[in-house]
Amino acid sequence: MTGFVDPDHPQETVYRPILRARRGELDALRHLDAGWIPSVTPILVAQSTPRGPVQDAYDFFKAVGDRLPRGLRIGVDLADLPDPDGGLSYPARDVAEYLAGWGIPMLPVLRVTDSARRLTAYGDAARMHDRRAILRLRPDEAPGPATATRACDRVWRRTGLLPERCDLVIDLGALTHPGDLPGAEHTVRRVLGSAIGERWRSVTVAAGAMPPTLSHLPRNVATRLPRWEAELWRRIRHLPVGFGDHGVTAPRPGGRDHPARPLPTMRYTTRDAWWIYRWSRHAGGRPDDRFYDLCGRLTSAPHWAGAALSWGDREIARRARCTPGPGTPTSWIAWATSHHLAHVLSALTGAGSEPDADPTNAPPPGHSAGQPAGRSPARPSGRFRPPGGRFSPPLGQLDEPR
Repeated sequence: MTGFVDPDHPQETVYRPILRARRGELDALRHLDAGWIPSVTPILVAQSTPRGPVQDAYDFFKAVGDRLPRGLRIGVDLADLPDPDGGLSYPARDVAEYLAGWGIPMLPVLRVTDSARRLTAYGDAARMHDRRAILRLRPDEAPGPATATRACDRVWRRTGLLPERCDLVIDLGALTHPGDLPGAEHTVRRVLGSAIGERWRSVTVAAGAMPPTLSHLPRNVATRLPRWEAELWRRIRHLPVGFGDHGVTAPRPGGRDHPARPLPTMRYTTRDAWWIYRWSRHAGGRPDDRFYDLCGRLTSAPHWAGAALSWGDREIARRARCTPGPGTPTSWIAWATSHHLAHVLSALTGAGSEPDADPTNAPPPGHSAGQPAGRSPARPSGRFRPPGGRFSPPLGQLDEPR
């Protein structure tokens, strides 16, 4: 099986989380400690809205350009954006061009189910960024070796890319029960055994176990939820694969506790579980002030990792002291994601395998305790304007497709 990973390209990335490109997740990446940046390649999934794919692509690269730290390489997954109707503009090319102008390296994320037009655009995007890409494969999309080989041949033919310059991510989706683990392990071995006829730059196995909604969990008490993707990793870590997951959210979105106003909530990652804190609101006054109580309970718990681990942990510790404000649902996801990324990276780089090693309060490589977290490069003030000024309308006011 070792032949499936190209030995000429050592796997410098140890972690590929699949994250929705929302403000909370992007803020967590913005504050990622600089020492972790070479070790992680997040796959950012663009969100589809009724505004259409061209506007959604614009919103995506504006948010990414404003928030990502310098030097972070990202995978860009536009699968949820439909193909635009006519015109010469295409989201994959637009995003690749403007991220290249900002100096943000990206890898387009390919699917074997992509249309021929989309694959051609992804090939163009990859050629703007070192001719590399990520193939995100869901095993049910290519159920047998022959089908998978034909599907991959079509991808290389349409994109003009070489598999040895591409990373394979086997996305197993949701693992909701321990009974899912044997089948997931068998699937990984089957995909690796078929090799899809290729030698890849790297292979990553990704899965997630967070439920799509937490409304069934009790309030005002910490609830333990098993991280089945961590248990799967313990079973397959001897294989030539890297680790991926879906952060602190479900692989597929679901309902929310209260769509207009979620309860104060924290999803706190540990070695083999999440601890979910859902706190009821005060009847009067400032209802979200209960988040201070939540943080106080978390920081006194045995599974608290300490404020030095990540920006998110530092923000939680500040709220435990009732300063400054309790934050918002977006803030809570940002802080939880920040802790999660640091926990996984600490375990992967500290012991070579996540999540067998418990995270420590040690700072990341090359980063001293108390040093400010990494920040985004300075951006021009005023209206967003990618280099060259070819696509710089204010939000909601787009040029005609090129």
